[in-house]
Amino acid sequence: MKSLRTVSISALAMLTVAAFAQNGPPISVVVDGTPIVFTGQQPAEVDGHVLVPLRGVFEMLGASVEWDPATQSITARKGRTRVKLAIGQLDASVDERPVHMDIAATLVSGTTMVPLRFVSEALGAFVKWNAPQHEVDIQKPVDYDLPKHRDDDHRDRDRQTPPPAVVIRPVPPMPVRHEERRPSFGIIAADTVIPLILNTRLNSANAQRGDQFTATLLTGNMNHYYDLPAGTMAYGSVSFVRRRDGDHPGIIELAFDHLVLPNGRSLPLVGRLVGLDDVSVRRMQGGGIVARGGERHDHVVYSGTGEGIGIVVGFKDDHTSARVDLGNLLEGALRIRTRNVVRVHDVELRPGTQFGVRLYQNLTVPHDR
Repeated sequence: MKSLRTVSISALAMLTVAAFAQNGPPISVVVDGTPIVFTGQQPAEVDGHVLVPLRGVFEMLGASVEWDPATQSITARKGRTRVKLAIGQLDASVDERPVHMDIAATLVSGTTMVPLRFVSEALGAFVKWNAPQHEVDIQKPVDYDLPKHRDDDHRDRDRQTPPPAVVIRPVPPMPVRHEERRPSFGIIAADTVIPLILNTRLNSANAQRGDQFTATLLTGNMNHYYDLPAGTMAYGSVSFVRRRDGDHPGIIELAFDHLVLPNGRSLPLVGRLVGLDDVSVRRMQGGGIVARGGERHDHVVYSGTGEGIGIVVGFKDDHTSARVDLGNLLEGALRIRTRNVVRVHDVELRPGTQFGVRLYQNLTVPHDR
């Protein structure tokens, strides 16, 4: 189930040089209605992905760009967001969270070329491909006045005051291009639970770190869940696994990477596993689901304890070594949760298993009107 995360730089170079040598129509890039003028190497389409010179677009998005020649890595920063990727590597990171790309950055004639959609969306922008004009339209992110979660500011916790209401600034009008209307956006608040149904079999007896899985959005009889349409898929990987050992149950920790909408747009997914039982979540009128309790856990796992597939257990640990000792650290949490453990086993997550993702930050969902 493991995927090959590293691309041979020489092979990638041959592929991209061949693609860049094609005599297809030039690709233009437009940011908020303003065309970007590239000097030297021009943008190019490689295997369905647009690669652009390192600088130019990202500076237009307000990001600073750093190049480390020793590691051949690129770091783009905008506010608190940091995006890092390396030449020839399919693995990247957004705010220290691992993300898997479909195409790697590469060097072409001495110019660093990076995947436009990935970096732009990682910096909060929204990207649309205008096929008839062979043009990439990028819209800068809209600033929102959003309240902080109480875990983000201890002073709010001490004040014992209710959080301020969400205030959304109106979206400024965008110049009409090619008779297309600007997308609208919805916001799914932090601590909302995204319900999912697993598509991939996972078992703590034979799973490995890095094994990938997919899950499908649960919408019930509706054609959407909040602003997420039916058919939305979640992608992730196994971040920790331990098989059953005597009286110690099997454990699987799932890391969620991104959502993919039916139109192909990818959205970063920042959250943790949560069960869909009444102890863990509260179901709202209209079909929405929110997490119970204000504490957010650093680690949430499936543990092979009790009957059925097991239980979902979370705990908070700020130590950098927590992942090394995760199995041992969880034993205390399991004893507290289960009281009298009657059975331990490996975790068997079969296709059709339902669980949720508790959002740890607001999720902005673009949709065309």
